[in-house]
Amino acid sequence: RESLKIELSALMGRIQAHESARLPPDVQLLTFVAQAAGINESILAQTERGSAEFGAVSAQLAAMCERHAGLAAALAAEGTPISPSAALPEARRQPQPQPPPQQHFP
Repeated sequence: RESLKIELSALMGRIQAHESARLPPDVQLLTFVAQAAGINESILAQTERGSAEFGAVSAQLAAMCERHAGLAAALAAEGTPISPSAALPEARRQPQPQPPPQQHFP
């Protein structure tokens, strides 16, 4: 769990450096946020439910998901293609919706 916290800290440093430099949002930043959310999920799964740490990690995960949604919306509005690796972890696990079957009428 400590290694996850170290990795999360490094990712948060990258996110903050990107934002401090006032760089525009890009797919790399979106990917960093998605990775940070994934690490938060992993830490949360290993944290005792109801503990103060659980509450803090849960809040951080919610903040990462909100940040990701805002960045993804901004990039989509610009027409920037977003790779699957930049998706939030739960989105990568869910099957993609399939188009309805086409009906052929005689």
